[in-house]
Amino acid sequence: MKYCDKCKVYVRSSNERCPLCQSIIRKSDSDYWRSVPDGDVFPVIPSVFEKYKFFFKILLFLSISAIITVFIINLMVPHESMWSLFVAAGIGSAWINLVMALKRHGNIQKIVFRHSLLVSVLAIIWDFITGWRGWSVDFVVPILLGSSTVAMLIMAQILKTNIQEFILYVILNSIFGFIPAILIAAGKVHFVYPSYICVILNAISLTGLAVFYSNRVISEIKRRFHM
Repeated sequence: MKYCDKCKVYVRSSNERCPLCQSIIRKSDSDYWRSVPDGDVFPVIPSVFEKYKFFFKILLFLSISAIITVFIINLMVPHESMWSLFVAAGIGSAWINLVMALKRHGNIQKIVFRHSLLVSVLAIIWDFITGWRGWSVDFVVPILLGSSTVAMLIMAQILKTNIQEFILYVILNSIFGFIPAILIAAGKVHFVYPSYICVILNAISLTGLAVFYSNRVISEIKRRFHM
Protein backbone atom coordinates (compact mmCIF):
# COMPACT_ATOMS: atom_id res chain seq x y z
CA MET A 1 0.00 0.00 0.00
CA LYS A 2 1.29 3.44 -0.95
CA TYR A 3 0.33 6.93 0.19
CA CYS A 4 0.06 10.28 -1.64
CA ASP A 5 1.09 13.16 0.60
CA LYS A 6 -0.57 15.70 -1.70
CA CYS A 7 -4.00 14.07 -2.05
CA LYS A 8 -3.90 12.47 1.43
CA VAL A 9 -5.10 9.11 0.09
CA TYR A 10 -3.89 5.51 0.17
CA VAL A 11 -3.25 3.98 -3.23
CA ARG A 12 -3.51 0.29 -4.00
CA SER A 13 -1.17 0.31 -7.00
CA SER A 14 2.27 -0.70 -8.11
CA ASN A 15 2.70 2.58 -9.99
CA GLU A 16 5.10 5.22 -8.76
CA ARG A 17 2.67 8.12 -9.28
CA CYS A 18 -0.70 9.04 -7.82
CA PRO A 19 -3.59 8.43 -10.27
CA LEU A 20 -5.24 11.67 -9.10
CA CYS A 21 -2.45 14.26 -9.16
CA GLN A 22 0.45 12.36 -10.76
CA SER A 23 2.74 13.16 -7.82
CA ILE A 24 5.34 10.67 -6.64
CA ILE A 25 3.81 8.37 -4.02
CA ARG A 26 5.65 6.66 -1.19
CA LYS A 27 5.27 3.28 0.40
CA SER A 28 3.22 3.41 3.58
CA ASP A 29 3.88 1.34 6.68
CA SER A 30 0.62 2.34 8.27
CA ASP A 31 -2.08 -0.23 8.93
CA TYR A 32 -4.77 2.41 8.63
CA TRP A 33 -5.72 1.35 5.10
CA ARG A 34 -6.78 -2.08 6.34
CA SER A 35 -9.78 -0.53 8.12
CA VAL A 36 -10.76 1.60 5.16
CA PRO A 37 -13.55 0.18 2.94
CA ASP A 38 -12.74 -0.20 -0.75
CA GLY A 39 -15.08 2.61 -1.70
CA ASP A 40 -13.26 5.11 0.52
CA VAL A 41 -9.72 4.57 -0.72
CA PHE A 42 -10.07 7.51 -3.12
CA PRO A 43 -12.01 10.69 -2.33
CA VAL A 44 -15.49 10.89 -3.80
CA ILE A 45 -15.40 13.13 -6.88
CA PRO A 46 -18.90 14.51 -7.59
CA SER A 47 -20.29 14.26 -11.10
CA VAL A 48 -21.18 17.36 -13.09
CA PHE A 49 -24.84 16.82 -12.23
CA GLU A 50 -24.05 16.62 -8.50
CA LYS A 51 -21.68 19.58 -8.61
CA TYR A 52 -24.21 21.82 -10.40
CA LYS A 53 -27.37 20.24 -9.01
CA PHE A 54 -29.15 23.56 -8.42
CA PHE A 55 -28.40 24.78 -11.95
CA PHE A 56 -29.78 21.61 -13.53
CA LYS A 57 -32.88 21.83 -11.35
CA ILE A 58 -33.47 25.36 -12.64
CA LEU A 59 -32.84 24.16 -16.20
CA LEU A 60 -35.33 21.33 -15.74
CA PHE A 61 -37.89 23.73 -14.28
CA LEU A 62 -37.44 26.13 -17.22
CA SER A 63 -37.71 23.25 -19.70
CA ILE A 64 -40.98 22.03 -18.21
CA SER A 65 -42.28 25.61 -18.03
CA ALA A 66 -41.38 26.15 -21.69
CA ILE A 67 -43.25 23.00 -22.73
CA ILE A 68 -46.33 24.04 -20.78
CA THR A 69 -46.14 27.56 -22.24
CA VAL A 70 -45.91 26.45 -25.88
CA PHE A 71 -48.79 24.03 -25.38
CA ILE A 72 -50.95 26.85 -23.99
CA ILE A 73 -49.94 29.16 -26.86
CA ASN A 74 -50.71 26.38 -29.32
CA LEU A 75 -54.23 26.09 -27.86
CA MET A 76 -54.81 29.86 -27.64
CA VAL A 77 -53.55 30.76 -31.12
CA PRO A 78 -55.75 29.12 -33.78
CA HIS A 79 -53.78 26.43 -35.62
CA GLU A 80 -54.76 23.18 -37.25
CA SER A 81 -51.64 21.34 -36.10
CA MET A 82 -50.01 20.65 -32.73
CA TRP A 83 -46.67 22.33 -33.52
CA SER A 84 -45.97 22.45 -29.77
CA LEU A 85 -45.25 18.70 -29.91
CA PHE A 86 -42.16 19.46 -32.01
CA VAL A 87 -40.92 21.96 -29.44
CA ALA A 88 -41.58 19.49 -26.62
CA ALA A 89 -39.82 16.70 -28.53
CA GLY A 90 -36.91 19.04 -29.22
CA ILE A 91 -36.53 19.95 -25.55
CA GLY A 92 -36.80 16.30 -24.51
CA SER A 93 -34.19 15.12 -26.99
CA ALA A 94 -31.96 18.06 -25.98
CA TRP A 95 -31.96 16.72 -22.41
CA ILE A 96 -31.00 13.26 -23.66
CA ASN A 97 -28.12 14.73 -25.68
CA LEU A 98 -27.06 16.88 -22.73
CA VAL A 99 -26.84 13.89 -20.39
CA MET A 100 -24.89 11.86 -22.96
CA ALA A 101 -22.53 14.75 -23.67
CA LEU A 102 -21.74 15.31 -20.00
CA LYS A 103 -21.10 11.62 -19.40
CA ARG A 104 -18.79 11.44 -22.41
CA HIS A 105 -17.24 14.87 -21.73
CA GLY A 106 -18.39 16.05 -25.16
CA ASN A 107 -18.79 19.59 -26.46
CA ILE A 108 -22.23 20.60 -25.17
CA GLN A 109 -22.52 23.75 -27.29
CA LYS A 110 -21.76 21.79 -30.45
CA ILE A 111 -24.52 19.30 -29.64
CA VAL A 112 -27.03 22.07 -28.83
CA PHE A 113 -26.22 23.84 -32.12
CA ARG A 114 -26.62 20.71 -34.23
CA HIS A 115 -29.73 19.71 -32.33
CA SER A 116 -31.52 23.05 -32.83
CA LEU A 117 -30.78 23.01 -36.56
CA LEU A 118 -31.85 19.39 -36.98
CA VAL A 119 -35.17 19.81 -35.18
CA SER A 120 -35.84 23.07 -37.08
CA VAL A 121 -35.25 21.40 -40.45
CA LEU A 122 -37.40 18.40 -39.49
CA ALA A 123 -40.21 20.73 -38.39
CA ILE A 124 -40.10 22.62 -41.72
CA ILE A 125 -40.11 19.37 -43.68
CA TRP A 126 -43.06 18.01 -41.69
CA ASP A 127 -44.94 21.31 -42.09
CA PHE A 128 -44.37 21.14 -45.86
CA ILE A 129 -45.43 17.48 -46.13
CA THR A 130 -48.65 18.08 -44.17
CA GLY A 131 -49.80 20.99 -46.31
CA TRP A 132 -47.75 23.97 -45.07
CA ARG A 133 -49.65 25.82 -42.37
CA GLY A 134 -46.62 27.87 -41.37
CA TRP A 135 -46.39 26.71 -37.74
CA SER A 136 -42.74 25.67 -38.24
CA VAL A 137 -41.51 29.17 -39.15
CA ASP A 138 -44.01 30.94 -36.86
CA PHE A 139 -43.07 29.07 -33.70
CA VAL A 140 -40.67 26.10 -33.82
CA VAL A 141 -37.72 27.66 -35.69
CA PRO A 142 -37.55 30.99 -33.80
CA ILE A 143 -38.14 29.34 -30.41
CA LEU A 144 -35.37 26.77 -30.96
CA LEU A 145 -32.83 29.18 -32.49
CA GLY A 146 -33.44 31.80 -29.81
CA SER A 147 -33.46 29.50 -26.79
CA SER A 148 -30.43 27.49 -27.98
CA THR A 149 -28.24 30.60 -28.10
CA VAL A 150 -29.27 31.59 -24.58
CA ALA A 151 -28.78 28.00 -23.36
CA MET A 152 -25.27 27.79 -24.81
CA LEU A 153 -24.15 31.03 -23.17
CA ILE A 154 -25.65 30.13 -19.79
CA MET A 155 -24.12 26.64 -19.77
CA ALA A 156 -20.74 28.04 -20.80
CA GLN A 157 -20.77 30.37 -17.79
CA ILE A 158 -22.08 27.85 -15.27
CA LEU A 159 -19.85 24.97 -16.39
CA LYS A 160 -16.88 27.34 -16.92
CA THR A 161 -16.33 26.10 -20.48
CA ASN A 162 -13.24 27.31 -22.31
CA ILE A 163 -14.32 30.05 -24.70
CA GLN A 164 -12.56 28.33 -27.61
CA GLU A 165 -14.82 25.30 -27.18
CA PHE A 166 -18.10 27.16 -27.65
CA ILE A 167 -17.56 30.54 -29.31
CA LEU A 168 -17.77 29.27 -32.91
CA TYR A 169 -21.05 27.45 -32.28
CA VAL A 170 -22.58 30.46 -30.53
CA ILE A 171 -21.63 32.63 -33.52
CA LEU A 172 -23.05 30.14 -36.04
CA ASN A 173 -26.25 29.69 -34.05
CA SER A 174 -26.64 33.47 -33.73
CA ILE A 175 -26.19 33.90 -37.49
CA PHE A 176 -28.84 31.25 -38.18
CA GLY A 177 -30.97 33.10 -35.63
CA PHE A 178 -31.46 35.89 -38.18
CA ILE A 179 -33.30 33.53 -40.53
CA PRO A 180 -36.67 34.48 -38.94
CA ALA A 181 -35.98 38.12 -39.91
CA ILE A 182 -35.48 37.05 -43.53
CA LEU A 183 -38.70 35.02 -43.39
CA ILE A 184 -40.59 38.02 -41.99
CA ALA A 185 -39.25 40.22 -44.81
CA ALA A 186 -40.34 37.58 -47.32
CA GLY A 187 -43.84 37.51 -45.85
CA LYS A 188 -43.64 33.86 -44.74
CA VAL A 189 -44.27 34.54 -41.04
CA HIS A 190 -47.76 35.33 -39.78
CA PHE A 191 -47.27 35.28 -36.00
CA VAL A 192 -44.16 37.47 -35.72
CA TYR A 193 -43.50 37.83 -31.99
CA PRO A 194 -41.38 34.66 -31.48
CA SER A 195 -39.30 35.67 -34.53
CA TYR A 196 -38.72 39.19 -33.20
CA ILE A 197 -37.61 37.81 -29.83
CA CYS A 198 -35.28 35.31 -31.56
CA VAL A 199 -33.63 38.01 -33.68
CA ILE A 200 -33.21 40.33 -30.68
CA LEU A 201 -31.62 37.59 -28.53
CA ASN A 202 -29.16 36.60 -31.25
CA ALA A 203 -28.32 40.23 -32.09
CA ILE A 204 -27.52 40.84 -28.41
CA SER A 205 -25.41 37.66 -28.36
CA LEU A 206 -23.32 38.72 -31.37
CA THR A 207 -22.95 42.24 -30.00
CA GLY A 208 -21.73 40.92 -26.66
CA LEU A 209 -19.17 38.65 -28.33
CA ALA A 210 -17.96 41.49 -30.55
CA VAL A 211 -17.58 43.91 -27.62
CA PHE A 212 -16.13 41.64 -24.92
CA TYR A 213 -14.39 38.86 -26.88
CA SER A 214 -13.47 40.42 -30.22
CA ASN A 215 -9.83 39.32 -30.14
CA ARG A 216 -10.71 35.76 -29.17
CA VAL A 217 -13.42 35.62 -31.83
CA ILE A 218 -10.99 36.68 -34.55
CA SER A 219 -8.32 34.30 -33.22
CA GLU A 220 -10.73 31.35 -33.13
CA ILE A 221 -12.04 32.07 -36.65
CA LYS A 222 -8.46 32.19 -37.99
CA ARG A 223 -7.62 28.96 -36.18
CA ARG A 224 -10.71 27.13 -37.39
CA PHE A 225 -10.33 28.18 -41.02
CA HIS A 226 -6.48 28.03 -41.03
CA MET A 227 -6.19 31.69 -42.00
